[in-house]
Amino acid sequence: MRRYVVDTSSLVELAQRYPQAKFPALWSGIGALVAGGSVSAPWQVYKEIERKDDELFKWAHEHKEMFEKGGDEVVDLAAKLMKEHKKMGNRDVNVERADAYVVAQAHHMTAGRFGEEPVVVTEEGDGPGQIPRVAGSYGLRSIGIADMMREVDLDA
Repeated sequence: MRRYVVDTSSLVELAQRYPQAKFPALWSGIGALVAGGSVSAPWQVYKEIERKDDELFKWAHEHKEMFEKGGDEVVDLAAKLMKEHKKMGNRDVNVERADAYVVAQAHHMTAGRFGEEPVVVTEEGDGPGQIPRVAGSYGLRSIGIADMMREVDLDA
């Protein structure tokens, strides 16, 4: 089973491009992937989404099992990434940025512990300190939410 670790940017893109009211089957499919353990995100993604009380937050709240609180290995790697890649660090003292945790969570899933290598899902570009470049330095593939939907055969 392939696992996907999703960044806030991809969930926001999904909500904006494919509103739940117009694409209920798509959102049901994403929910099924979450329930089946194929799609996850670090807890920090939930905290970023929580800042805006909208339909996406309501969906995230109903699918809290998606958001994992990382163990020591994830937290330690995220701290290392934020130190090495300043762009991944915090800009807002009230919310810890999720970017480093997305990469750390996916990296923690590697080494065959969960079957196929995990894929990072983000809408970020490939600039210095951005998720795709940092994930790539750990041998992780990054794709956008539309590509993930194609890979898991979800239609909008």
